[in-house]
Amino acid sequence: RWLKAMKKNWQPYIRRIIFSLIALTVIGLLVGSLSWTLVIGLAAYLVWTLIQSIKLHQWLYSPDNQNTPPESYGLWGDLFDGIHTLQKNHNNAQDRLKTMISRVQESANALNDAVIMTDARGAMEWWNKSATSYLGFKPNTDLGQPIYNLIRAPAFKSYFEQKNYDEPIELSSPAKPHIILRFRITLFGEDDRLIIAQNITRIHN
Repeated sequence: RWLKAMKKNWQPYIRRIIFSLIALTVIGLLVGSLSWTLVIGLAAYLVWTLIQSIKLHQWLYSPDNQNTPPESYGLWGDLFDGIHTLQKNHNNAQDRLKTMISRVQESANALNDAVIMTDARGAMEWWNKSATSYLGFKPNTDLGQPIYNLIRAPAFKSYFEQKNYDEPIELSSPAKPHIILRFRITLFGEDDRLIIAQNITRIHN
């Protein structure tokens, strides 16, 4: 099926090439110089192809390449239109993904529990407002920092690195020692961590 579709898509271009060769051959025979006619025709086609390549390069690397694609026809016209369609689909998918991420972050920010995301090495990637309140994280300086450099408790670092999170761990908040937090860690992705810290001070007391 794929081969049939490819043959069907290429048929118009193949017919144009054959027609152009026949036309050049007829003209060459009429003027009495078939070889030079073919050379001139090939040179003209190469120049036209080079012009289209320059258009494509300028369009792709322009500051705003989301505008209308360059005008052309034939194979190059279909190529420009196809790339433009892929760009629009990609941008629409990115917009949907950004909207989804924004909604997830808004939902996490509405939670009373602290929510932190780190990579496999513990580098801080994102946290909600409760994590800022309970743990004292600073968005301007702590992003990308190892979490165990901010929660300076040997028990937490050991818990983070062991990858056995069946049981939670309870620690005092590094920013507010009178607050007791229960930490739970979940692995996702490539050993990335989702950390949830629940304020259990009242229960603990």
